Amino acid sequence: MPDQTRPNDSALITIHDAARELNCSPITIRRMIRRGRLKALRFSATMVRLRRDDVLKLITEAGA
Repeated sequence: MPDQTRPNDSALITIHDAARELNCSPITIRRMIRRGRLKALRFSATMVRLRRDDVLKLITEAGA
C-alpha cells in the first residue's frame, strides 16, 4: 500500500511550500517565476501552484 503522507513528486505545491523546500523567501520564488526559472500554474489571480518535481529539480541543479 502506498504511503499516503508522502506527497507525490508531481504534486502541486504552494509558493510558500516551495520557499520552504528551497530555504528561501516566497518573494524569491515569485522572482524565479517571473524570470522563468520556475513554471507556475495559475488557477486565478491569487491561486498559484508549482509542480513539486520542478522545485526538486532546482535543488539538484544547485547541488551539482
